[in-house]
Amino acid sequence: MAKLREEQLRQASYVQAVHETGARMTHDIKNLLQSLNVLCAVAARDHNRDSAELQALIRRQLPVITRRLSETLAKLQRPNAAGETYVPVQTWWDALAASTAGKASSSRRARFRLRRACRARCSTASPTT
Repeated sequence: MAKLREEQLRQASYVQAVHETGARMTHDIKNLLQSLNVLCAVAARDHNRDSAELQALIRRQLPVITRRLSETLAKLQRPNAAGETYVPVQTWWDALAASTAGKASSSRRARFRLRRACRARCSTASPTT
């Protein structure tokens, strides 16, 4: 039963991490597209089409957009899994409890809330198949 809960918690954490990563990536890509849209709108104006100001703006902005795009694409790469380690939930919990054992009563309340949240998450996470 504990192993099932541990796996459910791991799966829920993975899904949450994927969701958060996707939201950040969407935000970054949206910002890049908005920057490109503004440059295209400025370039499309008839009276500015060949101006020195437009050329200077493009020369300044394209390297910035290229850098931001490279950074965004680098975030899409799979992180190095070699540094990942997994420990059983009980081991993690015991280490956390030991590290906060001498703290004030507010730490006890925090541990209680964390324990309750962990149990709730384990019981509501969908089982993996």
